[in-house]
Amino acid sequence: MKDYEYYFNKIKNYLKKEDLWILVTILITGFVNYIFLLTHNCLSHDGLFNGPIFFSGGWEFDLGRPLLILLDKLKGGLVAPSIIFVIGLLFIYLTIILIKNTFNIKRKVPILLITIFLVIFPTIADGALYIYFFDGYTIALFLATLGATLIIKKKYLLAIIPIICSLSLYQAYISITITLILIHFIITVLEEKGKLKDLIINLLFILISLVCYFVILKLGMTLIHRSFAEYKGASSFGIETFTNLPNSIINCYKDFFDYLFNDSIIINSYFKRNIMNAILLVIFIITIIINLIKMKKNTNKLLLIISILILPIIINIMNLIACETRIICLTAIGYYAFYLLLILVIDKYLNINILKNIFIITIISLIFTISLSDNAEAMARNDIHNNFYTKTLLALDKVQNIDGYVEDKK
Repeated sequence: MKDYEYYFNKIKNYLKKEDLWILVTILITGFVNYIFLLTHNCLSHDGLFNGPIFFSGGWEFDLGRPLLILLDKLKGGLVAPSIIFVIGLLFIYLTIILIKNTFNIKRKVPILLITIFLVIFPTIADGALYIYFFDGYTIALFLATLGATLIIKKKYLLAIIPIICSLSLYQAYISITITLILIHFIITVLEEKGKLKDLIINLLFILISLVCYFVILKLGMTLIHRSFAEYKGASSFGIETFTNLPNSIINCYKDFFDYLFNDSIIINSYFKRNIMNAILLVIFIITIIINLIKMKKNTNKLLLIISILILPIIINIMNLIACETRIICLTAIGYYAFYLLLILVIDKYLNINILKNIFIITIISLIFTISLSDNAEAMARNDIHNNFYTKTLLALDKVQNIDGYVEDKK
């Protein structure tokens, strides 16, 4: 093994000086967007019963997230929001660096957009309400992105490790891995370099990683005499996954439409995000059509069309893996990759400046409304916490005033 200075220099060379402004952007955006959450009791409904000490246990293990237990032990079970939040921002920073280097993004505006977008993205904001898990969620995000990066670089066997670790923290983040791989394929097809064989191999290694994860987890559960929890399809991976495939695929397209245009996953209508998403989608489709016309090979044209058509399935891959579940805000991280695709494609492959400018204005407006929604949710959660706490005190007061009440009685 090499000296620690070697590894420090490797990291220093990978994180270039010009990447420091990304870190500054993340810190500013993070603290501005989440300052209310950090200074109030804005826990999720699951967190109302949890205090400053929290240890994951059998429930998390049964859900297939054993590394959350290890992470809690490393923290001594202490739920220190400011420390956990800074750790989360650090792993968001590392995720952005991976995306930037993997897709060779050099222009400042796209980097700025994808950075701010990830920090305030609804799935990240929702995860922050589970503050005792927030570091685990962001580490899972980083590992899922690292897995995609390694597969794209054809380091297949090495990629299996971070993908399994990501799944062991939070399974829903597999959607970012598989969507990033499809995005990379779409971009290579746009440059007329894409090969279907490469995509199939990449997807095959994700499947191998999934199987390895389930086999290892099943062996571990057998050894300690536990079983998968019957929760949102956590135990349904197997033959049932394939028998429900047609229905699951239909649900993927339904969820894709709902996420962009309805209010069932996130609230779109209030801020007219459905209209904003429609504008972004139309400009994206125009860009694709222009590039389809320019393409010389019919094979590439067909591959591009098929890749775009299967995008909703890939983004909502959890609908296929756990066929009893549907996408919710907390599991919708794949949609960040969808917006990443829009930003990358339109920035690089659209030469109509007026459409580019409309796109930039629209996506900045979208980001602003998402930030408002993040804070609205935090405020609502704070009110719920305060109401819950007040009613608990009132109930306790009534109990204490009952004749014959004894303080140390259960």
